Amino acid sequence: MFYGDGGEFRGDLFDRWETALEGGECQKYIGGTGATFSLSGDVRSRGRRVFLQRRIPFATVTDDRIVRGFVTTGSWFGMKIAAFSWAEVPQAAAWLELTDDQCREVCATLAELRLSVDGQLRIRRMLDAREDARAKSLRRNTR
Repeated sequence: MFYGDGGEFRGDLFDRWETALEGGECQKYIGGTGATFSLSGDVRSRGRRVFLQRRIPFATVTDDRIVRGFVTTGSWFGMKIAAFSWAEVPQAAAWLELTDDQCREVCATLAELRLSVDGQLRIRRMLDAREDARAKSLRRNTR
């Protein structure tokens, strides 16, 4: 399970994710994205390779049209992948053929991840905005 928002998925974080998927224990995958999540072409290619080689079914939960486009493209390459809106998380879990208990756990955990990450982003953006306002004020006062 994964939830990403707030920028590009890359570097050491992506490398660890890729290594974990290649390790062989993951048999089904669900990932959610927020509005500001992005993937480089290299990351999309490497991720696609892992999902194709391991034949891992991948349910993507997003309301972003661009991410949905990536999902469609992945399916053209032969990935077992489908996109679901945030209102359809239970359907995503059902598509992965999870048990009722697994479905409840996945829905709750994904909601918690989304709330936590998005909350951290709101705080970070608020602090950045305050810092920008202070800097502008200082520049005006020193002229």
